[in-house]
Amino acid sequence: MKGSVVLRLWLSISLLSVAGLLVMGVVVPRQMESIYDSHLSALLLEQARGLVVQYSPDPHNPGTRPWKSQERVIGAQIDTLTAGELATMADTDLCPAPVYLPPHAANRVLAGEAVYFRATHAQRFPEEQGNRIAALAPEYFIVAVPLYSHNVVNGALVLTQPVTAVLETISQFRRLLGVTALVMLGGVSLIALYLSGRLALPLRKMEGMARAMAAGNFQQRVAVIGNDEVARLGRSINRLADELDSTIAQLRERNARLSGILCSMSDAVMLAEAGGHFALLNRPAAVLLEEAGLKPAGEDEPLDWGVLESLGVADQVRQVLHEGTSRAERVSLGEKIYTVYFSPVPGVHGEDQVDGVVMVWQDITQGERLEEMRRAFVANVSHELRTPIGLVRGYAEALLDGLAESPEEREEALRIMQHELDRMAALVQDLLQLARMDAGQLPVDLTPVNLRHQISHVLKRVSRMAREAGVDIETAMPHGLPIVMADADRLEQVLLNLLDNALQYSPEGGRVTIGAHRQGGWVTVFVEDQGPGIPVKERSLVWERFYRRDPAHSRKKGGTGLGLAIVRGIVAAHGGETWVEDGTNGGSRFCFTLPVA
Repeated sequence: MKGSVVLRLWLSISLLSVAGLLVMGVVVPRQMESIYDSHLSALLLEQARGLVVQYSPDPHNPGTRPWKSQERVIGAQIDTLTAGELATMADTDLCPAPVYLPPHAANRVLAGEAVYFRATHAQRFPEEQGNRIAALAPEYFIVAVPLYSHNVVNGALVLTQPVTAVLETISQFRRLLGVTALVMLGGVSLIALYLSGRLALPLRKMEGMARAMAAGNFQQRVAVIGNDEVARLGRSINRLADELDSTIAQLRERNARLSGILCSMSDAVMLAEAGGHFALLNRPAAVLLEEAGLKPAGEDEPLDWGVLESLGVADQVRQVLHEGTSRAERVSLGEKIYTVYFSPVPGVHGEDQVDGVVMVWQDITQGERLEEMRRAFVANVSHELRTPIGLVRGYAEALLDGLAESPEEREEALRIMQHELDRMAALVQDLLQLARMDAGQLPVDLTPVNLRHQISHVLKRVSRMAREAGVDIETAMPHGLPIVMADADRLEQVLLNLLDNALQYSPEGGRVTIGAHRQGGWVTVFVEDQGPGIPVKERSLVWERFYRRDPAHSRKKGGTGLGLAIVRGIVAAHGGETWVEDGTNGGSRFCFTLPVA
């Protein structure tokens, strides 16, 4: 309530009412007294002059007082003063007579003027001169007119009338006015309180609406009645709420679109303000910072220049803030490589002012790794082709030059040439198959396949290879293994590639296990080796084409890094999945799934 409009209006109206009543209580009685004095003086003056004309009183003969009979008629005491008494009063301010006139009044009467004034008992005479006039009221009115003898003032006729009744009347009027003022003050206070409350009610509603708007609720409206200033203010606030609601809705829609765009982006987006704090981070940016150990998940503390320093981009951000030009940098962060695009954010006061920098982090790690693998693949394929081509060319020249004289030598040369040509044909076949996979033109003829028989058939084909490598192959397949839907030829290629890979990396005297088991509507097939194993961070890369974890080892064994890529493509064409996990006795387990028939 303190400081409210209701209180201020009530106090203002009440104070104005009190001031008005106080002024009326002071002015009206005084005005009444003034009117009474003016009326009484005129009346007494007229009566005194009438007595002088009618009775011609002689001040030197006080025994003759025929005018005294008029005291009851006019209601005033009638006395006479001689010229000597007037002179004494004028010169010495003494009172030798029952009636006292102040010196200035006595002088004016001696000068021939009629005087009238209001006096008190103390002004009339000292207490020791008390007489019958001393018993008069403390307040009385005196009128004195000169008496002439041969055109010379020889005395004065004095009328003295108490004003007790008037004073009592004015006193009663003051009391009545006081009571009336209190009643009026109470009524005015109640009316002021009611009116101020009525006036403040819509203001309170507007205040509540303003608070709701400040809290983000723009749906409330003020009920407007009438056409006064408050009603117009209410309509203006309602229009403001409508405009703000529409504007906020548009901003929310734009922010939702922007947020959707940022969230759908795979690139990390950061907005660093000129002060170094981050004003915007999309989800990939938060993941990037979390992986870099700079912002744990769920932490809401503001990020500053220290984070930019840790990311290695603080100097670039400062340069963009200073120059206001865009740029791109290649930044390495841990094991990942990014191309970071820096763009200035113009300020609200003009394009010359830069308020921040937008950073878009594009992860090029995969592309860099693929480019590296591509270069390694080209070098490897070139080497793989160069070797058999060189051998074929050498033996062909030897045959043409007749260096192979015996039939046995010629047969051996042709056998070696055929083997090398088979190697080149297999490499070309793998490349063509990958090309068909990329084009989505790898046909699969899904038929019910007995997985147990298929694995047994493949094991017969790799038995010689296993004996030469000194590796044992065992199976782990439960009874009742269901029939699967697969392309038998493609499935055989998958099993051969996985077994070939396992035999390459298993040590001499080791063991390779091939098995399968059912999981719901799928059958999981696995090939487990006892090789060196694959780190977790590289397991997603082994399925990439051109990738070889140990290029020297693969080249020595004759691998090209395409076998596992072909496996993944064939399994994907069957609708299955591929993955790598740790083996039970060390090494790695390569798994894939096939649908149950």
